[in-house]
Amino acid sequence: LDDYMPGVLEEKSLLSMTHLWDASTWARHKSRHRWAHMLVAWPHSSILRAIRLPLGVILLVTLAVLQINALLAEAGRPRLTLPLAPLSLQASSLGLLLVFRNNQTHERLKEAQKAMGGL
Repeated sequence: LDDYMPGVLEEKSLLSMTHLWDASTWARHKSRHRWAHMLVAWPHSSILRAIRLPLGVILLVTLAVLQINALLAEAGRPRLTLPLAPLSLQASSLGLLLVFRNNQTHERLKEAQKAMGGL
């Protein structure tokens, strides 16, 4: 349940767009102060709890590479580097994938709106 919108998602009957985003919840959502709330609530996020292990491993590997590079620089040896070509190829394919998913989601939303309009 979302602490920022209490009472909204606690009942199954409230899981509709009209109840989820009424005028008061929308006013709270677009408030300038919501970012402060999000920063305070971020350490208790369910998403952060779900990714904490991979995030911790990536952080440890990054710190190890930084330390190794510092030791190599002191010894006058070449530092560890990665080629940029694979990363640029991945970025363009990821961009195309995200555009496709975004367009697909938008089409499904339009279909749902048409279906709801027919009811």
